[in-house]
Amino acid sequence: MLYSNLCKQCQMKHSAPKKGIVVKPMVSSELNSRCQVDLIDLQSNRDGEYKFIMVYQDHLTKFVQLRPLKTKRAEEVAHHVLSIFLTFGAPAILQSDNGREFSNQVISEICAMWKDVKIVHGKPRHSQTQVKHNCMDER
Repeated sequence: MLYSNLCKQCQMKHSAPKKGIVVKPMVSSELNSRCQVDLIDLQSNRDGEYKFIMVYQDHLTKFVQLRPLKTKRAEEVAHHVLSIFLTFGAPAILQSDNGREFSNQVISEICAMWKDVKIVHGKPRHSQTQVKHNCMDER
């Protein structure tokens, strides 16, 4: 036994299997099946008139698109998201964990421009905070 020179209490601690939090990975099967968009606030370290960075990432490939933003207005964010959609195609699901009010505004803008995308906002692995919105319902 590896722990034979330890006291009984120490042996019990070392022999007990360690239980960690095991998170099942979210599996994406194809490009654009799930993408995530978030904003990074750089107002304290802005670059001229640019105060935010939009980060758009494909879940499967981890490919990232970065876009500088002057504001975090829904119209500006939606414009850049639409530009990515027109280049790479719209994802089946677009995830955002930015604030709900902000996400709702962006959802409205994107739905006005792109009817087929499903948008989820909330933490990616926290189903109680996730709100799903299907732009097809807007028709």
